[in-house]
Amino acid sequence: MHDAEATADRARRLLPRARIEVLPGLGHHTLPIADAATVDAIMLEFLGAPPVGMSRTGL
Repeated sequence: MHDAEATADRARRLLPRARIEVLPGLGHHTLPIADAATVDAIMLEFLGAPPVGMSRTGL
């Protein structure tokens, strides 16, 4: 069985500047369809995009 927290801890040690997110109960196969709003928000923040419904100027 895959241990997401152990994998995340190892990634944090090996990639100290990386942002590591663990979404409880989700695996890499379910990310595109389960809890899409959370995944979208994390990805948009990472990409520097404004939240859905807002422009870069906040209008």
